[in-house]
Amino acid sequence: MNAPDFIQNISLDKLVKSPCNVRRTPPSETAEAELKASIAVHGLQQNLVVAPAKGDGVHEVIAGGRRLAALKALQAEGKLPADCVVPCFIRTENAAEISLAENIVRQAMHPADQFEAFAALIDAGETVPAIASRFGVSEKLVRQRLKLGKVAPKLLAAYRAEEMDLETLTAFTLTDNHRRQLAVWKQVKNEHYGVSHHTVRRLLTEKSIAAGSRVGRFVGAEAYEQAGGSVTRDLFSERDDGYFDDVKLVHKLALKKLEAKAKELEAIWKWAKPLLEPDYGFTAEFARVYPQPADVPAEVTEELEQLDRREDELMNLDEDDWTEELEAEADQIAARREELQQLVQAHTAYSDEDRNRAGCVVTIGHDGDIQIYEGLIPRDEVSGDGDGGTGDEPDETASDRPAEAPLSGEQAVRKGHGFSQVLIDDLKAHRLQITKAHLAGDFETAFDVALYSLCIDILHLGYRANPLDLRAVQTHEHSSLGDLKDTPVAQLLASRREGLDLAWLNLPPSEGYAQLCALSPEAKQALFAWCVAQTFQAQLAFEDKANPVTEHVGERLGIDFAAHWRPTADNYWGRVKKAHALEVGAAILGTRWQRDHAKDKKPILAKALEAAFAGDGTATLGLDPETAARAGAWVPPGMAYGASDDALEPPDAGDVAASDASENKAHSEMKAETVPAFLTTDSPPADAEVAQG
Repeated sequence: MNAPDFIQNISLDKLVKSPCNVRRTPPSETAEAELKASIAVHGLQQNLVVAPAKGDGVHEVIAGGRRLAALKALQAEGKLPADCVVPCFIRTENAAEISLAENIVRQAMHPADQFEAFAALIDAGETVPAIASRFGVSEKLVRQRLKLGKVAPKLLAAYRAEEMDLETLTAFTLTDNHRRQLAVWKQVKNEHYGVSHHTVRRLLTEKSIAAGSRVGRFVGAEAYEQAGGSVTRDLFSERDDGYFDDVKLVHKLALKKLEAKAKELEAIWKWAKPLLEPDYGFTAEFARVYPQPADVPAEVTEELEQLDRREDELMNLDEDDWTEELEAEADQIAARREELQQLVQAHTAYSDEDRNRAGCVVTIGHDGDIQIYEGLIPRDEVSGDGDGGTGDEPDETASDRPAEAPLSGEQAVRKGHGFSQVLIDDLKAHRLQITKAHLAGDFETAFDVALYSLCIDILHLGYRANPLDLRAVQTHEHSSLGDLKDTPVAQLLASRREGLDLAWLNLPPSEGYAQLCALSPEAKQALFAWCVAQTFQAQLAFEDKANPVTEHVGERLGIDFAAHWRPTADNYWGRVKKAHALEVGAAILGTRWQRDHAKDKKPILAKALEAAFAGDGTATLGLDPETAARAGAWVPPGMAYGASDDALEPPDAGDVAASDASENKAHSEMKAETVPAFLTTDSPPADAEVAQG
C-alpha cells in the first residue's frame, strides 16, 4: 500500500529544487520581482509540493521552484527568519507528472479581472506607490492597470468576450468619460476589418492636438501648460506625451511665436508674414529670388571645372575600357564635388536689392521647428500689374527679372484641375484601398517589396525613401465622403482576410509560433502578402515626393482602377474646376460635347459627366462604343500606376483637335441607324426640338 499524502511544515534550509521539476526556462527578472514582493507582503499563498525526505532529511521540491527561490532570496535579505518553516504537501510518487500537471493545468487570471482588482484597491484607500511596492511592479504599470480598470464596464466585457484586443482597450483610456467611450465603441465595433486601436485613438482625439505633432512640438507642453492648457496623458505611449485639449490655445501660442520671428525678419526683408497653416503649394503664388554665389574662391571654381571635364571624359569611355580603378576615381570625383558645392553654398547670399523687393513667409516645418520661405515676390508685382510697377517702365529682360521657381508637376496639376487637398486625400484613400486588395493577393510582389525595404534599411548607407513601414504599423485609408466601407474592394479585402489561417494567433506565443511554422506555404504566403499590403503607403503618382518604388509596385500589380472606381458628381466632377471637367469631356467625348455643355451650370455638368463616364453600359448617351469604352476606362490624373507623364497634365489644344477630328471621321463612317439623326448635325432640326420639348 502506498504511503498517504499529507501536509508538513518543513524548515526552509531542508528544501531544494527537484531535478524532476519540469520548469526549465527561467522567468523574467520582472516576474521574479513581482513574486518575491507578493510573498513578502502577503505570505505564501500556495503550498510547495515535495517528495518524501531522503536520509539527510532534505526534501526535493517537485512543484513550486519559483516560490522556493523567492523564499530563499527573502531569507538571505533578512526578511525571513533563519528558522523559517514552510508548509509543504508531501507526494509519494509520480513526481514529474505532478510537476507537469501543476504547471499546465493552472490558468492565469484574466487581465480584465486584474485591472478591476487594482482599481478596487485604490477605491479601498490604497495608494499607487504602496500597491507598486507590495506587488513588485513599477508605479507606471500600476497607473496603467488602474486606467484599464476604470474604463466603461461594457468595454471590459467586450474585451473579455474577445471583441477587442488589449491594445484597443488601452486606446479607450484616452478619456475617462464613459459616455464618449461607449459612443466611439458603438461607431467602430461593426467595422469590416475588426476594431482598430488607431481608429479609436483618432476618434477620441479628433478635437485635440497631439503633443508629438508638428504644431504640438513647436508650442511645447511646458509653454502650453503654463498658459493654462490641459493635457490628456497617454499612459501607454512610450513618450507619454499625450494630447493638448485646447486647440485654440495651441494655435494662439504657435502664432505668437511665428509673429515674433516675423518681426525679427522684417529688419532684413521688405516684408515678413507669419502663416500657421499655409495652403499646399502656396509658394506658386510668388515669383522667387535666390541667393547667388558671391566671393567664391577662384581655386574652388577652377577645381569644379576640372572635375566636370574629367567626369565628361569618364562618361564617354566605352564599357570595355571601364575598370575598377576608373570606377573608384568616379566615386572620388562625386565626393569631392559635394565638398566643393558645400563651400560654394557657404558663399551664397541674397543681395541688398533682392531683400528690398522680396519678403518671406514664416511657418512651422515638419520637424516642429520654424521654417522660413525667403525671397518671395507677389506675382502681380513682378508683372507690373500691381503696386510693383506703373506699367510705363520698359520691360525687364530675362536676366533682370527675379528668378522664378517654375511650378512643380504636382502644383501644375493642382492648379490646372482645381484639386483641393481633401480631394487629393480622397483619391489617395481609394487608390490605397484598391492597391491593398491586389497586393494582398500577390505574394511574389509583396515579398519583393518587403525584401527591398529590408535591404535599404539594413544594407544601404544613407537615407532612401521606403515604400513600406517595416515596424508593421498598419496604414489606414480615410475618405471625407465616408464612401470606402461598402465598395466592392472593401468586400474583396474582407474576403481575403476571412481566408487567412489565424487559428494559431489565439494560442500562447510558443504554441502559436510552432503552429505558424507548420502552416502550408500557401497559407504563409497569404499571411505575408496580407500583412505587407496593410503597411502600404498612400500617394498619387503626380505628387512631388511620390516614391517611384511605390509606383513600380503598383504597376506590377496590373490594377484596372476603372473597374473599381468611377468618377461621380459627388466624388469628383463636382469638386474640380469646371474648366478641367470640360477639358476632359473634350478630350474623351469630343469638342462637340464640350460646346454643348460649355454653358451648363456646374451641378448639371457634373451629372452629365457622371453618366458618360459610368463605364457600366447603362447610360451610353448615344456615344459610339469606342468613345463609351474610352470614357469608361478614364481615371483622374495620378490614380493609375504606370501612367505616362502626359496623362498628368491638362490636354493640349492640338491633341484635343486631333482627337476630335479622328472622332468626327469615325462618326461619319458609322451607319445611319447607329446614331440618331439629330446627333449628326451641329444643330437639331425644329421637329427634334418640338419632340424634345
